[in-house]
Amino acid sequence: MFTDDIRTLLDAPRVGMLGTTNPDGTPLLTPIWHAREGDEIWLVVGPKSLKTRNIRRDPRVTYVVMDESGYTYVTIHGLAHLESGKDGAKPREMAIRYLGEKAGMRFAERDYIREEIVCRITPEKVRWRSAE
Repeated sequence: MFTDDIRTLLDAPRVGMLGTTNPDGTPLLTPIWHAREGDEIWLVVGPKSLKTRNIRRDPRVTYVVMDESGYTYVTIHGLAHLESGKDGAKPREMAIRYLGEKAGMRFAERDYIREEIVCRITPEKVRWRSAE
């Protein structure tokens, strides 16, 4: 489902924007780190956060990642699945991806990290837009 261009954009440590739906129908947009595994995206979320509560109620999400120009981006519409953060292993992996080995390990030592969970997005529709 992802082209080489999309994989290249997603594989760079960029902050994306996660869209979920609040109980009143309004959108909730949250800047968040991501990683790609095959044709899925995974994020780390707090178990009691508003975005997590929204996903439990309605798993339809949108995720957008853009390059530094803002004119090249991918929009991913899909279903989110919540799963174990493996006692902090997945959050630690994400922190190292974005902060580097030393700072990522320090970040992952925080107590709440062990409680964080993984949100895996399975794409249903992917839209690529390039400035080129």
